[in-house]
Amino acid sequence: MIIQMEQELICDVCNGTGYTVDGSARKEVCDACYGLGSVKGVRENVPLSPSKRRIRRALIYTFTFLFIYYGIFFYSYVRFHPGPAATIIILLIGHFAAVTYLVAFVLFSSVYTQ
Repeated sequence: MIIQMEQELICDVCNGTGYTVDGSARKEVCDACYGLGSVKGVRENVPLSPSKRRIRRALIYTFTFLFIYYGIFFYSYVRFHPGPAATIIILLIGHFAAVTYLVAFVLFSSVYTQ
């Protein structure tokens, strides 16, 4: 499904400046955009390909995991008061898990594509 959106686009005639230069090096107001530098146009948004949707979903899962992880981490940090070394180790383990998931996802999705 292609979605069409009307939006402000940079004028092709004046390249967004609002003025054009004629043969005598004199600046004149652009006839296409009337000096605004932009024109209304329609742009088609093409949906994401399946591989991009899978990567987007993997990123959403990763950020959701990290959001929940930080919630649990801050709750346990306030409740149990771990030392600096334990705090660093806990944070490294959580981030290592998130990065490992993303790397494994990219590797396996490139090997097992349909």
